[in-house]
Amino acid sequence: DCNGTINVRFRLLPFVDKYKEYFGEEEIEKFSKEYYDHMGEYTVLQPKTIDVLKALKGKYKLGIVTNGISKCQHDKIEHVGISEYFDEIIVSGDTENNIRKPNKEIFELMCNKLNVKAEECVFVGDVFSTDILGALRAGMIPVWIVSDIDRPASYYKGIRIQNISELVEVLEKIDK
Repeated sequence: DCNGTINVRFRLLPFVDKYKEYFGEEEIEKFSKEYYDHMGEYTVLQPKTIDVLKALKGKYKLGIVTNGISKCQHDKIEHVGISEYFDEIIVSGDTENNIRKPNKEIFELMCNKLNVKAEECVFVGDVFSTDILGALRAGMIPVWIVSDIDRPASYYKGIRIQNISELVEVLEKIDK
């Protein structure tokens, strides 16, 4: 699902078009429900994520802002066992009017919940179009986790890391 940026129904369209005599709206609905009901079971963390969260917990206020269906996103968070490390969790599906990243309102909502100013926040994300642009629009310092560190060099000069284990060092530099 392209890191959550493409709805599963959209991803199904070429398949459904090719096999339309076998798939109607009822089958699409069944598949979509099944997909979202079980997606959390297949969620995995990047290596060292728990170590990083342990290092950050108590030193910083931590929050999650994620787009998606409420049950699906909460299932993913619970499956990987990270909720205990966060002070606040915002799922777009839980917000009034389904506010989603990159809308700066969802970032501002997190700032309000954590009682911090946007310019004091570092937002870590792996999707440029939602996480990084949204954080920039909200006035936060974005840190982009991107596996191909050279890919965005021509248009994005901000902070980039290849994996979450680099975050503690990056935050220490920002603190200075």
